[in-house]
Amino acid sequence: DNEFTWRLTINNNLIEIFCRRYPSSDLGIMNQVFGNKEYEPVLELFNTEESLTIVDAGANVGFSSLFFKTAFPNSKILCLEIDDANFHLLQRNTSQNGFRDITTLKEALWKSNAFLEIKRDFRDKSECSYYVEESPSDTSLTGHNLSHYLSAMNWQKIDLLKIDIEGAERYLFETNTLADQILDNTRVLVIEIHDEFDIRKTIEEHLTRHGFTYFNHGDITIASRLKI
Repeated sequence: DNEFTWRLTINNNLIEIFCRRYPSSDLGIMNQVFGNKEYEPVLELFNTEESLTIVDAGANVGFSSLFFKTAFPNSKILCLEIDDANFHLLQRNTSQNGFRDITTLKEALWKSNAFLEIKRDFRDKSECSYYVEESPSDTSLTGHNLSHYLSAMNWQKIDLLKIDIEGAERYLFETNTLADQILDNTRVLVIEIHDEFDIRKTIEEHLTRHGFTYFNHGDITIASRLKI
């Protein structure tokens, strides 16, 4: 069997997660999120009792969402994941532990409403490196901008937006107007910027323009502007 369960205590919560064995990237991501605690600086930006609205774009199998949910138990989380196998484990991981207010959609955060296709040619080509591009024809995978998800969830703002979409972030920030769609209603942005696409300086300029302060932590950039 390529799959196993792992029990661990995260943010004082005992949880059980499903993982795939090597050569899956699950164990590496689990260590990144739970072992190295890559997202831990985010915990200092909010009160743990707050009812946060969180979007996890590029949710993979759900480890980052579980980290945020154990830290902020009153939060409402929307998980977006594009790959069928990842999405299956995402659903299992988020339902297995009895957490409420976690919504999972097999869709992508995108710059507009569009049909998308999955590309599997990035980095080591593992399931944590899949990304999307617009498709010239109809597909079963759709993408939507952040305004769409705000409306769908009936949220006024995003308290925490995590983006890890394997270089496709370059499409979300390629113009001021598109960047405004992402940043206008976001308090904290946690993003992995993939430097293969030379987008870091552009994203940092957008963050500065919107009044965010930011710093790098491991592979991610954490940007905050808590009053909107």
